[in-house]
Amino acid sequence: MEVLRYDPSACVKRQLLWPVGQDNCRSISMSYNSNLGDEGVLVLVKNLPATVTEIGLVNSNIGDTGGEALISWARKAKKLLWLCIEENTFSNEMINRLRRFSKERNNRTTVPLTFKRKRSD
Repeated sequence: MEVLRYDPSACVKRQLLWPVGQDNCRSISMSYNSNLGDEGVLVLVKNLPATVTEIGLVNSNIGDTGGEALISWARKAKKLLWLCIEENTFSNEMINRLRRFSKERNNRTTVPLTFKRKRSD
């Protein structure tokens, strides 16, 4: 029997397909996708166009590695207004870094501050 492995990179790339040269994507959401994780976020930030204004990644099993990648990408994303990343598995240190990032942007980017550590069931 063949076992199929989930590949977050392939899934993210499939969702990010848009015509080359037509970087007019404004909003993307992969919220409530527990398979996304840090690996999927790393692929996501490498492929997002500069036109994105809103990103939804609520409850997507993202940890500190993904949080760091989001901050790095968002610092260069001048049009980003909304980064919705609550209910992920960030450490307290990363939550504080995300809060500082939001303040650095002078409220030009809203990062919801309702961070919660995911329950381990």
